[in-house]
Amino acid sequence: MPCPPVCLLPLLFASLSGTSEPSDWPGFRGPGGRNVVAARAFPPDWSAERNLAWSVEIAGGGLSSPVVVGERVFVTTAVGNGDEIPQGMSGGLKSPMSRGGGGPKPTLELSYRVLCLSLADGKTLWEREVGKNVPAFAVHPSNSFATESPTTDGQRVFAVFGALGRVVALDLEGKLLWRAEIGVQKTSNDFGWAISPIATQGLVLVQSDNDESGYLVAFDAATGEERWRDDRGKGTSWGSPVLWPAEGGEQLVCCGEGRVVAYDPKSGEQRWRVEGFGGSFSSSPAWDEERLYFGNSGPGRPGPLVAVPKSARGVIDLGAEKPAVAWSVEKAGPGFSSPVVAGGFVYVLGSAGVLACYDAKSGERLYRERLPDAATIVASPWVAGDELFVLDEVGKTFVVKLGKSFEIARTSQLDGIYWATPSIAGNALLLRDARKLHCIRG
Repeated sequence: MPCPPVCLLPLLFASLSGTSEPSDWPGFRGPGGRNVVAARAFPPDWSAERNLAWSVEIAGGGLSSPVVVGERVFVTTAVGNGDEIPQGMSGGLKSPMSRGGGGPKPTLELSYRVLCLSLADGKTLWEREVGKNVPAFAVHPSNSFATESPTTDGQRVFAVFGALGRVVALDLEGKLLWRAEIGVQKTSNDFGWAISPIATQGLVLVQSDNDESGYLVAFDAATGEERWRDDRGKGTSWGSPVLWPAEGGEQLVCCGEGRVVAYDPKSGEQRWRVEGFGGSFSSSPAWDEERLYFGNSGPGRPGPLVAVPKSARGVIDLGAEKPAVAWSVEKAGPGFSSPVVAGGFVYVLGSAGVLACYDAKSGERLYRERLPDAATIVASPWVAGDELFVLDEVGKTFVVKLGKSFEIARTSQLDGIYWATPSIAGNALLLRDARKLHCIRG
């Protein structure tokens, strides 16, 4: 995406939320990483008997979100003997938000794959193995070895496998164009990897925050040649970066251990940074035409929710008497899932199913309510039209009306274990559980 001047922001937002069918969904949380479409074209509700166009089993285990180019759906997976399939909290598994560690170290070889499916009927168009190994480290039983969502520039598909230590580029027919070896680094408590790449301005941007030697690296999208690299030090995080059309051009915003940093994606130059967070991030930022919103929470340690203006510059210290932020709310940060902003409201979810709504301009909390009987929530919420959609771990989707008051409009149910964030392609909604990919379409 080129760097848009401020005067073009309305045009940018129109392109981000257009509803032409089919619509591309180029990466984690869609265009701009916002998880927002202007109007809902997919069905209002669904079940195994209603508005389910197709369901296909995906071999192996993966929590990556599908990406869509035209009529093609791309997903990643890691295939072994079945032990690699992620589990859920609903079965009594200890949450990664606790202070426990990962699962047992793998002893069998995994095959890392990229699949291309037909959006029309779910049939596999091609499947490419891009590497094999016996993983050097374990992951938490709720995580997978293919949690990083792929991304696309419309001509190529790029996938990162942290457990393999490799970035690959494929054309839309599945031909391997290039690969880059990035090494395998240990993550905190062996929770595993999750950060998704971003493609922009002819580059593929890969963030790896780990307990050995974190970095942010830019590869040439056509050749795989490394263009620039920034050392991010030690400290694991899991939240994926976003592209934000701030003042002065597009910025790549990365959340990490104790900090949030904005970069010029073309050069790697740091534009601003916010310091003073406790712990790391599992979530990604949200943004609108005026501000960027982000926050974190850890075990027994709810962190702040912070908004910075599009004019942010330099180093911002949250510990200062008057930090240079638009607003900050203590103990309001999200859990696993990322916040979403629409209609002048910021929505933040805790992993235990508590939904909070804030005024995007002032930071005033408008409500904080528990979704009734919600299971653990990891997938990020999304907005379609004037409704907020929240998917819990056991496949129940709550539809909440946008606005100052808490009102659940309806719910839908599709069985499975859902940690992957859904994707939208025109009139199709793609939901991935631990074993299958489902297409909701009327």
